[in-house]
Amino acid sequence: MQVYPDKLEAQLKRELATAFLVAGDDSLLQRDAVDAIRASASSAGFSSIETTNQDANFDWQAWLSSCAEMSLFGDQRLLELRLTSSAIGAEGSRALCDYLANPAPDAVLLVTAPKISGKPKWVSQFIQAGVYTPIYPLDSDALPQWLSARATRHGLR
Repeated sequence: MQVYPDKLEAQLKRELATAFLVAGDDSLLQRDAVDAIRASASSAGFSSIETTNQDANFDWQAWLSSCAEMSLFGDQRLLELRLTSSAIGAEGSRALCDYLANPAPDAVLLVTAPKISGKPKWVSQFIQAGVYTPIYPLDSDALPQWLSARATRHGLR
């Protein structure tokens, strides 16, 4: 499903999905969404965080294999994959689609990415199998309401 940032916390209170994609170029809004997902996963017992950064020489099959491995101590894991580009190629798309079709039973996947153009197959899979949160920059009309909500959330109002 697609959930916008202002509705993400309510969605997390209802259900912790097995996979999340947070994509966009506004780093503050992206970090807020990621922090909310981490907090929800932590309160649900996901105590181990495994972070992987995708780069030019990224081995998608090795990543997929590591996701399938069970935690040594039986911990529930938050698997964070940080994409440096939303153009992940056929191999990356296939690996993410394979994971989403058969997610690790002891894990929640959290993928962060820059802004995504169009709707590649792997993004469509996130919408079907998990939660996709697109991050758009705030426009000048929405900024006052966003600031007010943020101040209230942090007890400053």
